[in-house]
Amino acid sequence: MISKELARRFIERVSKHTDYNINIMDENGIIIASRDPDRIGNYHEIAYRIVHGNEDIMDTTGMRYPGVLSTGLYLAHVFIPPTPGPIAAANTLGIGDSLIMVMGLGVVCSIFPLITGLLYGKFIGKRVKADDELNQDEVTKTYEELVAEYGKLPSGFSAVAPIIVPIILMALSSIASMAGMKGFGADLISFFGTPIIALAVGTV
Repeated sequence: MISKELARRFIERVSKHTDYNINIMDENGIIIASRDPDRIGNYHEIAYRIVHGNEDIMDTTGMRYPGVLSTGLYLAHVFIPPTPGPIAAANTLGIGDSLIMVMGLGVVCSIFPLITGLLYGKFIGKRVKADDELNQDEVTKTYEELVAEYGKLPSGFSAVAPIIVPIILMALSSIASMAGMKGFGADLISFFGTPIIALAVGTV
């Protein structure tokens, strides 16, 4: 097993001769050295699957992963609050105050479409190539240029907060409603658990 210090020195030397980002992972798929320091300590799923599988290289190009990712994003938007569609449907069915049940139903209804999206992604990924894949050898911008262009990127929590915070607030409101809670505290939870308020808090 390569040491972290040796991996770091290797990255430093190789980075002088290439503009590509390079990562070195341990046997658990954890990045121990990278040209991008912010990635050190992160989990790299593909590396873990290669280390513990029978493959020496894994193809992640084509339309497989974009197709599966878009399927997951679309299903979450259609079936799971805090997006407007499932909230409107829940209110129409008279279960708008039980958002935990709505989320559970959304997860259950998403299982079959997710499996279908995965199978279709594997099918189409072998037959269709994305435009950027056809120009893999062309490096238009280095990592440093991208950072300079976009500035400091948000933290992981800041990136998921607009989704997680509204879900937590609406779940608490739903629990308070089902438990029959009364009083100022219950009213406060109900107020912040209102979908539009919860979304606004998540945005802030």
